[in-house]
Amino acid sequence: MSLHSHYAALFADADREFGPTSAQTLSGIVGFSAGGPVSMCRLGTDDVYVTCELSLAPDQKVSKQGLRYELLSRLPLSESDTQDLLTGIGSLSLDAVLGDRHTVDVSAISPSPAIKKIRLKLFSSCDIGGVGYGIYEVCNADAV
Repeated sequence: MSLHSHYAALFADADREFGPTSAQTLSGIVGFSAGGPVSMCRLGTDDVYVTCELSLAPDQKVSKQGLRYELLSRLPLSESDTQDLLTGIGSLSLDAVLGDRHTVDVSAISPSPAIKKIRLKLFSSCDIGGVGYGIYEVCNADAV
């Protein structure tokens, strides 16, 4: 399966809810696997972003729900702050098993004093070629 087909299937629910995935990928000069920022795309016209490389990273730990996954954010952050936060959580996904309703203290890496702890919420899941994939939304666990 091509990369385009993989992400078209994985992002189908997100595209329906937020609008089409941008054709432009936001990535760094140095790739995520070499220590750079995670690649991400914008969904629709609002500040909704989804990573677009984690689910295919061979080092990513499979989630508690048995999924390889990407991260989605609609937190009130700038594009660069969103990328920094998702990079930190993406790095954690290489070392720890994460999943739905898991909370993570991000106070040391959060670009916003209002976001000290995040909660992952399973946004969508699908089967691609016999493998389970998903998208977890990164939510502010301290928001009331």
